Amino acid sequence: MDLGGWRLYFLGGKLRLERHCQAVNPACFTFGALPVDKARQDRFLMELSHLLEEALARAKGTGGSVSLSRLFRSEVRRGQAPPYAASPLDWKP
Repeated sequence: MDLGGWRLYFLGGKLRLERHCQAVNPACFTFGALPVDKARQDRFLMELSHLLEEALARAKGTGGSVSLSRLFRSEVRRGQAPPYAASPLDWKP
């Protein structure tokens, strides 16, 4: 799943979060068939990408976890470089 600047994927049976698009734009997101105007959906996804970027930067600076409700949780150690290990939230692979 592409989340703007980040990609969430399985590798060897483990969920991982890694860098994806350097210059985030609507093409950096996994397509979602939502009953919402495309321009509004694009603005929402761009804001989501910005907030995820900010949360991961803070977690990298201090150590901590980043969760995206009903999608994933990632534990980030202080100064750790991506990719980050992640675990599913409220769903099973």
